[in-house]
Amino acid sequence: MLLSRHLFCLVLPAVIVLAGHFAGFWILLGAHPWWSLSGADIGIAIGLATMVLLAFLSRFGKVSPLLLLLGFSALALVAAILMLNGKESFAMSYARDAVAGRFWYFGYIGFIAAVYATLAAGCEAFITRHG
Repeated sequence: MLLSRHLFCLVLPAVIVLAGHFAGFWILLGAHPWWSLSGADIGIAIGLATMVLLAFLSRFGKVSPLLLLLGFSALALVAAILMLNGKESFAMSYARDAVAGRFWYFGYIGFIAAVYATLAAGCEAFITRHG
């Protein structure tokens, strides 16, 4: 039962993030249409690896899912700010500022990874609280 709960909380956020891509939600939030899917895939992989590592580390000490939820939400906010500032700087430079383009792209990947981890931590917190 415990393993199926953890698997559910790892699969559900991936489905939500991919559904957000196919619905065009990430493009509305600032992702470039050409790399929206690849950035989402990389972000899911990073978020999944982070959550598996945290699940492994929680065996040695109690990690609060609510604390993880708040931390990953803050990371998502920071990554969104980096992504949107990079997008604006890249557009204002007429696509000549490569550093701004990288901030846009990697900010998007970080945003997706943090969104995935936030959803997974929220799922864990909900299931832990409500059984």
